[in-house]
Amino acid sequence: MLAWLRRIIVSLGIGGASYLIMLAFMILSVVYDKELEPITTFAFEIGRRVVDVLDSWVAGNYWGQVAVNHLRERVNMTHVILSIPAIIIAVIFIGIPLNRVLGGTKSALQRTAIALISIPATVVLAVGLFTFNALVPEMYGSLLRFADWIWQGSLNALNNSGDTIPGARALANLAKQGFSGHHYVIMALCSSLAAFLVNAFFSFGRHSKEHSPPTRIEVASAPESYKAALSSREDLSSEQRLTRVSLLIVSTLLGVLAAAPAFANWWIVRSSDETCLVVDIEPTGKEKGITKIGKDSYPTAEQAEADVKRLCKTEAKPKRNP
Repeated sequence: MLAWLRRIIVSLGIGGASYLIMLAFMILSVVYDKELEPITTFAFEIGRRVVDVLDSWVAGNYWGQVAVNHLRERVNMTHVILSIPAIIIAVIFIGIPLNRVLGGTKSALQRTAIALISIPATVVLAVGLFTFNALVPEMYGSLLRFADWIWQGSLNALNNSGDTIPGARALANLAKQGFSGHHYVIMALCSSLAAFLVNAFFSFGRHSKEHSPPTRIEVASAPESYKAALSSREDLSSEQRLTRVSLLIVSTLLGVLAAAPAFANWWIVRSSDETCLVVDIEPTGKEKGITKIGKDSYPTAEQAEADVKRLCKTEAKPKRNP
């Protein structure tokens, strides 16, 4: 129970600190508007390029295009990019010390590995949430309302601070004119969730290692120097394994986005004139004059085309819906 409480404290500390840093960035952008304009422009360009890259990955896939269009039209990518430095600062300067103080990890290497993995994990969670929220609109709507509630509470606190924080009142007035920061809130929530998951993963790994059957090696007649060298070699081997696992996790997280478009399915439909088509949108059964035939779904267009020859008189070609 205490271990779970520790993980929650660490994750909330990272999320809360990252959000406070984001608020500080926003206040600075208001106070030093002209001076920080190149940074804001740079973040805008990076966000646009990220969307373009995702768009190229899902080219020809209907649901992928829906997700990317939603990302382009409804997500402020400038805010998302600007929030990443705040998350990095919070993970390193808040997450690592908290893990050390609360005793969640035994070595500095573990704390560093948790911090480094939490950063790409946050990005993967955020991109997945922002791109595929069109599939769960009600759940995402609830998240937006919660994020807006936190954002409005932050504005009220800033407004009540008066002139104590330079630029706070100006930011609150700007927000009232239509400026929204709920994406900052969502990024902070993603950082908390990522930190919790990564921390739990490392804790489970250490727990299973501690409960594994010990291997006893007797070195009765060996000199003390040899025993010390053997002990340090075992510790080094453990750290090397941890580093390799960390790199593997980072590579896996970064590869999730690249692999996402590969999970598209295909279906065979037949129209009223007996023409068959291979499509990448699942028929709902409500389309007039369209009948779904064949298997429930096909993992590739080639398999669907092969089944067309058996099911249909006219040969079909794949149709990628716009």
